Amino acid sequence: CNAILALATVTFHRQWRWYSQDAGHSAAQLGDKGYIVSGEFQISSHAFGIVLAHTDSFGETTWVRNILDMDADGGFSCRLMDSGCAVLAESGEKILVRRYSATGDSVWEYRSAWGGPISAFFATVDGGSLVAGQIPDTAYDMGVIKLAADGQEEWARHYREPLTDFCWARG
Repeated sequence: CNAILALATVTFHRQWRWYSQDAGHSAAQLGDKGYIVSGEFQISSHAFGIVLAHTDSFGETTWVRNILDMDADGGFSCRLMDSGCAVLAESGEKILVRRYSATGDSVWEYRSAWGGPISAFFATVDGGSLVAGQIPDTAYDMGVIKLAADGQEEWARHYREPLTDFCWARG
């Protein structure tokens, strides 16, 4: 057995704590060399929200956005092709995607007709994004929603195959 020693230098460390319970879910490096970090927070036993934080390349926080009144277990984000980002959550058991510009301005919002546990969310090469998971929320369904760069739903597919389990990937 050959042992390999890997050395790395930590260039920065940031820890945020805004509410009683915060949980990070995803992070990505943006085109401006900064980072987008997202997750969920809990204000009370029945009140949840999503937090999206942007840092510069040195880890200094440049902006933070909160989305209130969300369901638990949300807050996945992805980098979009034009240096903006999108965050995904559930609200009222419906899928919510909100797109932000590189400066943190809300650009558009998409709400689906259904909900379900989300397991994959990533940018597509055409500037849009793709959501996959157990959509709609039934025992044997896998679903995929393709959003255009302007937030419009291009298509949605639901696969009712008993041998299909839902996707597990983070983009």
